[in-house]
Parts: sequence; C-alpha cells; structure tokens
Amino acid sequence: MSDDNHIDRIEELLDKVVEKKFLERKTETEIQKRFEVQEAKRFRNLSFIVAAISLIGVGTLTGWVAFTFESTVRKEAAAINAGFVDELELAQFQILANQFRFDENFSDEQALRAVNYLTEFRSNKSITEREDFKISLRDTVSSFVSASQNQSIDTIFALYPNEIAADKPLLRDLTHHYGQKLLSRNIEPSNDPVMQAFEYLESYAPEKDYPELPLIYRLPYMHAMEGSLANEDALELIDALSQLSQIDRDNYFTQTFSRTHTGNWMKRSTPDGEKIALRIRNFLKEYRGDFIETFAIDDPTLYDMAAEGELGGPEEQQVLSAYSTSIVTGETAAFTAQFGD
Repeated sequence: MSDDNHIDRIEELLDKVVEKKFLERKTETEIQKRFEVQEAKRFRNLSFIVAAISLIGVGTLTGWVAFTFESTVRKEAAAINAGFVDELELAQFQILANQFRFDENFSDEQALRAVNYLTEFRSNKSITEREDFKISLRDTVSSFVSASQNQSIDTIFALYPNEIAADKPLLRDLTHHYGQKLLSRNIEPSNDPVMQAFEYLESYAPEKDYPELPLIYRLPYMHAMEGSLANEDALELIDALSQLSQIDRDNYFTQTFSRTHTGNWMKRSTPDGEKIALRIRNFLKEYRGDFIETFAIDDPTLYDMAAEGELGGPEEQQVLSAYSTSIVTGETAAFTAQFGD
C-alpha cells in the first residue's frame, strides 16, 4: 500500500472513530449539538498525528481519541452548566428586583433572597459587569431604601462599594438613606459605621455632581448633635451652599423643605421619620436669619417651614418645587402671582 493510500486509510479510520464516539453519545442536549461539528473538525485536522501512527498503532490512537473526547466534553459541559446556572440565578434576581419596584409590600424573606443572590454574584464579574445586573441592583437598592430595609442595605453597601461609587443613582439613593439614619439617632457611637458610610458617599458628591445632597443631612445633624458649638462650621457650609449652581441650590431647598413633613417622603410615617422632620425644622428655625440674608428667602416662608413643615400631594409638591426655585432666584413675587399666597 502506498504512503498516500496509507495516510488516506488512517484519516478514514480516524473519522470513523470520532464519528462512532459521537454517535454513541449523541443526545438532544446543547453540549452534543455544540460539539458534533466542532470536535469532528478538530480531530480530522490533527495531521501531525499521522507521522506517529505507525509507531503507536491505530488501537492506541483510538483510545487516545476517546480519552481526549471525554476530557474535552467534561470541561465544556462544566463551563456550559456554570453559565446556565449564572443566567438562571441572574434571571431570578431580576424577577425579584422588578417585584420590589412595582410592589412596595414585599416580604423580608424576598429581601433576604435578593441579598443572598447578590452575595453569590459578588465575585462573578461576568454578572456584576453586565448592564442589566446594574439596573436590577439600582432597583433593589432604591426599593430597600423606601422600605427601610436597613440591614439588607448595609450588606449591599459592604459587598459593592466600588460599584456604588461608580453609579450616580446608587450614590444619591444611599446618601439619602445614610443621611436619614444619621438624623434619626440620639447618640454618636465611637465605632460609627453609619457615619463612615455617609462620609464615603459624601466624598463622591462633588465628583458625581450631587454636592447639595449631603448638606441636606449634614447641617441639621451638626445642629442636633452639637448645638451652638457647630455654629461656625454650619455658617461655612451655608456659605458653601450659596456658591453652588442654581440647580443644586434649588434641589437642596426642595429636598430640605419636603423633609420638614414625613408625608412628603415616607410611604408611612415612623418615629424615626418624625425625628428627622423635627430636626430639620429645628435647624431651619435656628438658622432662619442666615438663610434669609444669604438667599433672600421671605421670613414667613421659613417660619412656616420651621414651625409645622410643608405637606402636600403631587400638585402641592409641584408648587413646593416651584417655590424653592423662586426663593433661590429672588422671584417670590412672581411665584405668588402664579400660585397665590
């Protein structure tokens, strides 16, 4: 038999061996479909083996093919299975995130399941770097903030500090959350993870373009904890507030004024919420004169805010926002003409 015929015969035998192995194992699974073409082509192209066949024999080659095939399939099957599990768990987490978004009455058990998924995902960049995961993470955190899921939020904050630092919606939501936690407590503990979290979020405020948000809580917190001792620092922060853009100042007053009454920002009032509203009103009362002088706000406005807060539904909230804009820009008369006294 010529060398060419011998090589053709070996190639034919090799094709039959590979084909036989695939036929024996052929199923309707994704793994087999994926490898029928891929592995057959790979083994047919192993021309470098031909030169050694005369030494090792066709039987040895057949065993080697079987072993290589089994090893490859096992590795690829594990990879496919892991990817399938990742997709399944991510889909289940996303279902939970959507439930949180559209149903405020979710259970603690559902919240715990979401946190468990997030704990599993933490070291899996193939999931955490996906945009659909980031969207679901935002929805989850926002819902947890609204529902005062404090322990769950603390866990997420510890798991994803870098992701939070890179995401403006997460930074804003968590600044409100930890700022409210600061304002609702009675003491400053020596080991203070809440303050540490707030200061971490506060440090990103200028870079991520929300410099006004920490001031909503920092100023009344200083007043509540330190009283007159914080006066000099508070005045410096009020002056810094006056240097912000009009949009930022507008948002500061809108957010601050709305938090003088729990009905504006809580689904149901709580003792902690009432404490936050009271401390913001007390702060406005204490620094009413400084705000009037710095921002040309009408005294009766701040007096009413400091005394009873501002409560309203959607239409009244629109008025409140417009009023905040008018007082910062010195357009109180125009506001009154449009909306009345």
